[in-house]
Amino acid sequence: MSWQDFVTISPLVAGILTAAAILIVDLIRPARPAIAVAVALIGLTVTGGLALVVGGGATPVTAFGGAYRVDALTTFLDVLFVAAIALTIAFGPDYLIPRRLPVAEFASI
Repeated sequence: MSWQDFVTISPLVAGILTAAAILIVDLIRPARPAIAVAVALIGLTVTGGLALVVGGGATPVTAFGGAYRVDALTTFLDVLFVAAIALTIAFGPDYLIPRRLPVAEFASI
């Protein structure tokens, strides 16, 4: 296990840390959906940026002895899914708040 392995999986780690940060912020400031959405969107921006940085090279990158591979297709799909998740989280409170459903838990999942 090398430092390059951890750099390669940094978008995945950033996504997990974003979910944890949303829940922690909701613990500190409960019932504030705007803060949870803001933390989610900031975290997703960082995750998407890391995905572009890690997968932006011309050659595929592998980690953990080839068990994890990042190439142009996985980078494109990562950014596409992060954008879809960001839009879902941005528009989610309009549905969730009138029904008294938790926004932070929705965003973290």
